[in-house]
Amino acid sequence: MFNRIVGIIIVFTCILGGMFFYVPPVEAATPAIGAKTAILMDVKTGKVLYEKNSRERRPMASTTKITTAIVALERATLAEEVYVSETAAVTGEAAIWLETGERLTVEQLVYAVMLYSANDASVALAEHVGGTEKDFVQMMNEKARAIGAKDSHYVNPHGLYDPQHYSTAYDLALLARYGMEKVPKFREVVSTWREQIPWAGHPWDRVLYNRNKLLKQYQGADGVKTGYTREAGRCLVGSATRDGQQLVAVVLDSPDMFGEVAALLDYGFANYTLREVYEKGEVIKDVKVEKGLKPDVKAVVAKDAAFALRPAEAKTLKMETRLTDIIEAPVHKGQQLGQVDFLVQGKKVQSVDILAAEGVERKSDWTLLWEKVRPQLAWVIGLIFLTVGIGIYYFYKFRCRGLRFR
Repeated sequence: MFNRIVGIIIVFTCILGGMFFYVPPVEAATPAIGAKTAILMDVKTGKVLYEKNSRERRPMASTTKITTAIVALERATLAEEVYVSETAAVTGEAAIWLETGERLTVEQLVYAVMLYSANDASVALAEHVGGTEKDFVQMMNEKARAIGAKDSHYVNPHGLYDPQHYSTAYDLALLARYGMEKVPKFREVVSTWREQIPWAGHPWDRVLYNRNKLLKQYQGADGVKTGYTREAGRCLVGSATRDGQQLVAVVLDSPDMFGEVAALLDYGFANYTLREVYEKGEVIKDVKVEKGLKPDVKAVVAKDAAFALRPAEAKTLKMETRLTDIIEAPVHKGQQLGQVDFLVQGKKVQSVDILAAEGVERKSDWTLLWEKVRPQLAWVIGLIFLTVGIGIYYFYKFRCRGLRFR
């Protein structure tokens, strides 16, 4: 009995101690960023987790080459052979010493552009893909606008200073996010530390080392691009992935670009968690189809539903689904069947449509008529057979009686 009382006292002591001494998790402090402009973005959701003057237009130096690589990779095949013009060969500053008449593939030049920040390789790619450097730059501007980078404008493919050549931290984050998510080869290239490409006329290859030191210094680092000119200052677009969550940080004109990008990434991973609820095309349920050639249709979500949330926010994440149970044919592929709303702390943060995964044609009028009368017709035919059977039965019964009377 005494031992039981002691045990109860110990349990209550632990509970009360936990109540008094519990310390809730402390969020990491917002880093002090010395860069002129900066941003931190969750790649999956596009949510901005931190920003400082992120929409301010500034020269962005060689981070320009993010768009150069995206356009080249989307408009050319990796194995295409590129002829190096004299214009490309004499493009100065950062270079891999291309020679007039040299031939390299698109893939090799993309590595030179993104790892070694080669300006001569940028011009060679531009002339090959666009026909002229000017036309390629026009492609870059069109691509940037299509992605949503509306405050960016290019006049060259490499980033050497020009007063009409500018971007923003926000736009660069959007462009890096697009490359990482939509262009697999881009993602592969920017995460590469070392690559070799041929050097015609020399007994050795060109060995390219990535100038992005984050790849060696930061856990989970997987991109993206450095940049520097006197006018732009030190610029870096850096990305990292941990536990399935990828973040991209941008600093323009930074006193310590690697340190500040690392601090932003640390802040993001410490304070935000990626919650993936649905993937695009995921089936919610089967919806019954009336008058259709198929009895039901799969209802799927129209796009990814993912959220970068603080711990306190994640606990309040809820969803409200509105979805029809029955729909009448015809049903068209992509037809809206409902919607799911996501709420955080009671406020709607996103709505995702629920669509028909495929089309379902309507049955013909004759088929529908037949299905309608078939049950009644079955009863009629059954009654006829029953009547005939009874008639036959009594016919033979009385016939047999008549034979006996004879």
